[in-house]
This record gives sequence, structure tokens and C-alpha cells, in this order.
Amino acid sequence: MGVVIRTSNTAGATRKQQAQQLSWLAANHDRTCDLVYEEVQQLEQQPCSKRSSRSDRQLRRKPLLLPGVAAAVLSALRKQHERWQGATVCPRQHTEAVVAFMCRARSARQLAFRNSPSLVELPSNVCLLQQLRSLTIERCINLQELPQDLGCLSSLERLELLHCPSLRALPRSVCGLQQLQQLVVRHCPRLHALPRSLAKLCSLRHLEIEACGLKALPAAFPGPRLAASLSSLSISDCHGIEELPDGLFTTAGPALTALQRLTLQLPSLESLPPGIGARLPRLVKFTVGGQALSELPSQLWQFRRLSHLVVRGCHALAALPAAIADLESLTRLDVISCKNLSELPENFGANCLSSSLTCLVLSDCHSLRELPASVGALGSLRELVLHSCGRLRQLPSSMGGEAAGLGDALQSLTISGCDSLHGLPVSLLHLKQKITPGAAAEAAAARALASALDA
Repeated sequence: MGVVIRTSNTAGATRKQQAQQLSWLAANHDRTCDLVYEEVQQLEQQPCSKRSSRSDRQLRRKPLLLPGVAAAVLSALRKQHERWQGATVCPRQHTEAVVAFMCRARSARQLAFRNSPSLVELPSNVCLLQQLRSLTIERCINLQELPQDLGCLSSLERLELLHCPSLRALPRSVCGLQQLQQLVVRHCPRLHALPRSLAKLCSLRHLEIEACGLKALPAAFPGPRLAASLSSLSISDCHGIEELPDGLFTTAGPALTALQRLTLQLPSLESLPPGIGARLPRLVKFTVGGQALSELPSQLWQFRRLSHLVVRGCHALAALPAAIADLESLTRLDVISCKNLSELPENFGANCLSSSLTCLVLSDCHSLRELPASVGALGSLRELVLHSCGRLRQLPSSMGGEAAGLGDALQSLTISGCDSLHGLPVSLLHLKQKITPGAAAEAAAARALASALDA
């Protein structure tokens, strides 16, 4: 059984309504598997909404009979109500009472707290929920910390901490979450460090850190256990991270043998380890970006299985390395918002890319003036998107030539916002029916960019 509990901190939340919530929780918390609590502002919100019509009817009945312990707690709470001023219960006191009952739901498998500014801390007994599989805390702006014994949640598989600006740290006991498979922390600006014990997680497959106040990653990150289990790693918009720890993507640490998807979008990161590709033998998609990143490793060819490369927001990047042409499995390349990128390598369409690359997206590369003649050798290219490349003057005549065979493979050519581009090579005139014109080109480019991030 699942339940969504909503309470209001406005005048519409009467003591009767709030007591009704507590009555229902006290009588039913042992039977609920999916609990969501949130505070709302609208006066018309019902104090509690259930997923089943039967439960809706139950809530409209008179207050339910309570177990002995729960009745005593509620009785004490009502006495407290008499001392509070006005018609409504203090939001913080009510939240604490509701959360206390929710954390007694021993059969709960999913627990979520959303939009709850009155939530300052979670009671420690939440760690007694041994069947809990998922814990989500979202937009609880005053939550400062998690219980120190959080690691006792031995069955927890997913932990999400989203938009909690007051959260300062994760407990060291997080290493006890041996079943944890997914950890997502987003928009927690006061979170300045991750616990070192994070490296002891042996089941974690997906780790995502976004827009947090991290100054650095733990020195021992990722550690042999985490390196063997991680299949997806994303660290983005953490402005305080200027360099990666010595053991990450280098011979000083373990290879991430299971990692398939990697995102590094760090505004202050200036360089990547030279041999990063050799430490990621199974990587399929790599998204890299950062305003300070001035070059990509020259050993890109070491990414043997890489099929999708996204280079995004690298304002200091002037050129791509020639080794990009040696990526034998690369089928899609997206270069987005690299404002100082002036050219592609001369051998871009040669070597491995000539037979592997099927999609090329160049967007918001304002300094790009021309494409190399070797682009015409991309015999497998099916989709080409040129968007907002304002200084791009012409396309190479080799595109669509008889020797290249590009015209036979190309199925979609989208050109939008390239104001300096005048005309097409004669060899491309027979592709006129494949060119996306006008407003449709903008929409097509937008779809291509969206797919670059979602793929």
C-alpha cells in the first residue's frame, strides 16, 4: 500500500486535519510500503491523498482507533496543541510528529520527503527500517544532516538527495550501505566533501554529483571496490573541483573496469589524465566539458569501445586532438558550445572515423571557420548538424564527391544559424532534398542537441 501525505503551513491546515493525518498514520504505518510526505501552500489541498479509492473512503471516516503506544503519543501531542496559539498546529512540530510515525513503518520499501521546509532532521529510528529500498529527500531546504547511523539501512538500494541547500555532510556510516546501487546528490551547495568511506561501497553502480560545493573528491576515490562496481559516474557543475585525485583514471589507482558512462562537466578543471582511456576499458559514452579545459588527451585512441563522445562548454579548447580520428568504435560526435574551437583536425575523416562515424553535431562553435577536406571521406555519415556556427563560410567541395561516397550515406543535413555560410558545393546540390530548411532546421538542431545529452 502506498500513501502520499500532504500538509499545509497555511491557515487551511486545522488541528483537526493534522490530527487526522496522525491518526491514520498511527493506525496504518505498519501496513504501508510506499510513503511520501510533502508540505504544500494551496488551501484547497486535502490533508492526505491515497492512491486507492478504498483508502480515500477510509480517510473520510471518523478517526481510527490507535494502538496503545501511538494513542499515548497522539494524546501528548493534543495536549501540546492546547498550548499552541491560533487554529493551526506549528508546522515544525507537526512535521516531526508525522515523520516520527513514518519512520516506524517497518514494512516501508520507499520513503520520500519533498518540499518540506519544516524538516530539520530525520529521526534516528528511520535507520530501523530494514526493508527500505529507496530513500528520497527533495527540496527540504532546512535539512542540515542525515542520521549518523544511516549505514544501518542494510537493504537500501537507492538514495537521492536533491535541492537540499542546508545539507552539510554525508555520514561516515554510508559505507555500511552494502546494497546501495544508486546515489544521486544534486544542488546541495553547502556539501563541501564526500566521506572517504564512500570508496568502500561494493554494490554502487550509479553515482551522480551535480551542482554541489565540493572542493575535491576523496583522495582514495574510487578505491578497488567502487572501481569494480561503478557502471555510470557523473560529476558536473562543482566549481570547486580544480583537479582529479591521483588515483582516478591513472595507474596510481585501480582501473574502472565496469564503467560504461562517464560525465565530467567541471568548470574549473584544466586537464584530464593523459592515459585516461586505458583505465576505462568498457567506456561507451563520455561527456566532457569545462570552461577551463584547454585540451583533450592525445591518447584518445585508447578508448577502444567508445561509441559516443560529447565535448561541451570547453571555451578554452582551440582544437581537437588528431587522435580523435583513431577512435575505432565512435559512431557519434557532439561538439557543443566550444566557442574558441577554430578547426577540426586535418585527418578528421581519415583512419577509423571514415567507416565508423554516423552522426556529427557541431553547435555554437562560433570560431569555427571551415571543415577539413577529409570530412568528405566519412563514408558512413548519415546525419550532419551545423547549428549556430556563425563564422563557418563554406563546406569542403569533397563532401558528396564521387570518391567520398558521402552523399550516398547522408540521410539528414541540418544547417541553422550559420549566417556566414553562402551556398553549397556543387557536389552537394543533389542533396537538396535532404537539407532541413528554415524554422524546421532550428527544431531539428534542438532535437539533435537533446539526443546528445539523453543518449
